[in-house]
Amino acid sequence: MSKKPKSRGVFNANSNLNSTQVESRDLIDYVDVRSFFTKPKQTQKKENLMGLAERKAVQNIKETDFKNLQTKVKEICGYDLKLTFDWAAVENHSECMYICENKKYNDYMFDSVTTALTNICGDEMGKTAVREKLKEVNMIPSAGEMDFTNGVFTIRNDLCGNGAYGADSIQQTLEKNL
Repeated sequence: MSKKPKSRGVFNANSNLNSTQVESRDLIDYVDVRSFFTKPKQTQKKENLMGLAERKAVQNIKETDFKNLQTKVKEICGYDLKLTFDWAAVENHSECMYICENKKYNDYMFDSVTTALTNICGDEMGKTAVREKLKEVNMIPSAGEMDFTNGVFTIRNDLCGNGAYGADSIQQTLEKNL
């Protein structure tokens, strides 16, 4: 003869029961397992998360800090090395203002690239190797791998510090491919 499970009823959170009257096993009767097997509803991706303040901050970086980076890299390498930066990734980043106000693009991208290039181009052999083989530096502000293909060096660094390559790693990758 099988036992019939005891019916526990519904627990009312507003009831005046104290902890000695209700045991934890009495609080949960069933788990709806369907929620474990269904995909969550996809939300539409916003095209642009930025407001006016964020757009102004990013524009200021483009006009000042990025132009200064281009000038500095030209001085280091001795030629106009093409530099690209994925501005849309910053513009749509949930931490856009934090990145802009705290100059995280400098900390995790610009400074690391210039330090690596300065170390490589410290002598004529290094400058010649960079001039002959490096055509473009593509900077993408998201965690990922570094890649050197057909003269294009792509570096992916998270601007919030999670998965950022330092100058030493960038230098080693460049030197291996020059």
